[in-house]
Amino acid sequence: MTWTPPKTWQTGDLVTANDLNTHLRDNLLALKAARLLGSLSYNANYSTTSQSWVNVDATNLNLTVVTRGGLLLIGMRSVISMSSGSRVGQFDLALDGARQGGTNGLFAFKADADGGAYSFHQDIPASFLYLKQGVAAGNHSVTLQWRVGTSGDTTTTFSIDSSASGGMPTSLWVMEFDH
Repeated sequence: MTWTPPKTWQTGDLVTANDLNTHLRDNLLALKAARLLGSLSYNANYSTTSQSWVNVDATNLNLTVVTRGGLLLIGMRSVISMSSGSRVGQFDLALDGARQGGTNGLFAFKADADGGAYSFHQDIPASFLYLKQGVAAGNHSVTLQWRVGTSGDTTTTFSIDSSASGGMPTSLWVMEFDH
């Protein structure tokens, strides 16, 4: 279902069934329409010490989707941990190779050094959503990226542990909403 610009009504215009179907029913259906373009779940453990943005797994955590030019809602879910306290792990998404977040990406996780609720030695479920507007119709790739965000620290490891929490795989998905 596609969106049709609503008719501008004038005093005295006759409202027909076709007008109501096109400008009311069909446009409401177009607003409601959402399509799951792609999803994946991959059960593997990963780790990085990179302070530069790198792909988590360009083969298994990469989606290729075909869009109609609507709004994209992209989601990620995983289980993460840090090898050292008071360090930051960051996630971002690359859409057609271009990172979407700013300097610090789209999601950041800071591990506590003091053994608090989110201490560095614990596996923590993590997820984020990202809404992307203005994506042209066509083929697009979505890739999960990450880095250790603490400057000068070359020993901290940021990890994804799919065996933790009962074996939760890392998931990545893309939905499109027509506008």
